[in-house]
Amino acid sequence: NKLFISKYTVENHLKSIYEKMDVKNRTELSYRLQQMALTN
Repeated sequence: NKLFISKYTVENHLKSIYEKMDVKNRTELSYRLQQMALTN
């Protein structure tokens, strides 16, 4: 199952998400999303 998008496209999307969520990596993003789910 390929999405036919480049590695660089994924990296750019992740970078944008990190900036919007004010995190530095996937671990921080995961933690932040879990915290948001617990408070909503």
